[in-house]
Amino acid sequence: MEHKEMEKLLQEANFGRLGLAKGSKPYVVPLCFYYEDRAIYFHCGLEGQKLDYMRENKQVCFQVDDVKGIVKGVSPCKYNVQYRSVIAFGKVRLVEDSDQKQEYLGKLAQKYIGSCDWPRFSKEQLARVNLAVIEVESMTGKAYPRHTSGQ
Repeated sequence: MEHKEMEKLLQEANFGRLGLAKGSKPYVVPLCFYYEDRAIYFHCGLEGQKLDYMRENKQVCFQVDDVKGIVKGVSPCKYNVQYRSVIAFGKVRLVEDSDQKQEYLGKLAQKYIGSCDWPRFSKEQLARVNLAVIEVESMTGKAYPRHTSGQ
């Protein structure tokens, strides 16, 4: 996939999977997220396995896909799946700045709820949640059938 196609899928996908490693133990967790400017934002609690893994190893990957269905063939070996998939690689960090946290939690909420007129998150609400960001260093994408954005 071309870079623009990969970014488009990251913007459109509703859910993704965060891949982490702690020592020799892998861990994958599904997430709601928001993508903007080569960064993936997601929220999490103040404690838990995901945070433990993120604190030990900041190198992560993040995967999204859009599976449309089965492409039938004349034999089982000729079947395929119509899909698009992106894996992004980068380092994860927690956002400490309360203004940034406010902004991106608002964008995350807007993605899933839509536009609505609610007040800003209170200091107490912001204190009960972490906001993490993956600074995307590289990404790969695949699609079947293959196509280019020029088509």
